[in-house]
Amino acid sequence: MDAILLTVTGIALALAAVMGVLLTRMLSEERRRSEARVALLSDLAADPGRAAPYAEIDAFPPEDMRPRPEPATRPSRMLGFDDIELRPSVEDVRGVHDLFHEQEEPSPWPRRFAVV
Repeated sequence: MDAILLTVTGIALALAAVMGVLLTRMLSEERRRSEARVALLSDLAADPGRAAPYAEIDAFPPEDMRPRPEPATRPSRMLGFDDIELRPSVEDVRGVHDLFHEQEEPSPWPRRFAVV
């Protein structure tokens, strides 16, 4: 039993050491990237005559060259089905008007006083 505990402890310590090494490498790499970014930005700020590293945006967007869509027309074979109402208008649907309505219940206090 002690051998298993020592093995698990050794594996945990080794894993912690490896994670510590990875953390220090990541932090140093991030610090190096940050310093390079600061150097680049200070270089760009110091030289005003240098061209911008991004493309200029046109004042007018390019015209849309796609053809305009034509209005949809009904096929001639569907003309005979005008008598079907997909959404019939119903004045009052039973059960919908009181869907979220709370029922009026009498106060429970008279029963509570009777129990007391």
